[in-house]
Amino acid sequence: MSNNNTISVKKFERYSIIKISGEIVSLSTSFRLKEILNNLIVKEKVYQIILDLSELKFIESSLIGVIVDAYKSLIMINGKMNLIVKARSVYERFEVSQLDKLLRIYDNLDDAKKSFI
Repeated sequence: MSNNNTISVKKFERYSIIKISGEIVSLSTSFRLKEILNNLIVKEKVYQIILDLSELKFIESSLIGVIVDAYKSLIMINGKMNLIVKARSVYERFEVSQLDKLLRIYDNLDDAKKSFI
């Protein structure tokens, strides 16, 4: 299992997709994601973001904190954040903290995009 995650950003007219590849997120990945999200939201004024966590098998609380912070920033500017989660173990992390009621979590990209159109 590799701890070297890559984070890719694809920008479209109405939204951006941030994809984290790899199975487990390291703390340094959480910090990088925070920088990327801050840059997109604050500097580039991207208000609709899809966070693709579909490859991840486990996430740490540091990543959940980054996601919640970005969600709060987006809500204040009428933005949206949708997540793509495939692994049950990852979904359960959001469920335990009741974030599944706050965040929109989908299991595929097509459904995640629909609310932005």
